[in-house]
Amino acid sequence: NPDIPRSVRRFCGPALKLILMLRDPVERSVSAYLHHIRHGAITPNDSILDSDLPLGIVDMSLFRVHLANWLDAYPAENIHIVKGLPDSRESAVTTVEAVCRFLGAAPPPLERYYFEPVFPGLPRVVDDSGVWLRAQGEYRRAPASRAGAEKIIGGERYLRVVSAEELARLRELLAGQAIG
Repeated sequence: NPDIPRSVRRFCGPALKLILMLRDPVERSVSAYLHHIRHGAITPNDSILDSDLPLGIVDMSLFRVHLANWLDAYPAENIHIVKGLPDSRESAVTTVEAVCRFLGAAPPPLERYYFEPVFPGLPRVVDDSGVWLRAQGEYRRAPASRAGAEKIIGGERYLRVVSAEELARLRELLAGQAIG
């Protein structure tokens, strides 16, 4: 909703500082799709490309559109963009320190940091043939019948939930959305 940034400014004021943490837009969309499958909001029978899917699975990855809306409401100096998720302890510390500098706050003591993922996501494999989920564990509650493909990876059975064609189309749709 392009009106949200203006509403936020109206209620929170023009001095509000915003922190945007942006992942690769394709990775974010796939992650959201799998999250909503896991929680039963959609099934693997729904294509990741369905335009009427709820919950902004693809739309929320249109980062340039959303950023433009925020920049209409706030100046760039009020917005700190974190590009990607920290992938190591060092990058997590660097990220937190940069955010604290932006906010004019002291970083917390290192012993207050938590380095483990809160939710590591469903075990998945992304390769040239699509996105594959392990058929055992939590995922078994939502069996895939749409894709129909399965294969053994590392001795475990995986089911394809996003085809190579869908993944290629998603990459086309989100080309140019990465920031920085």
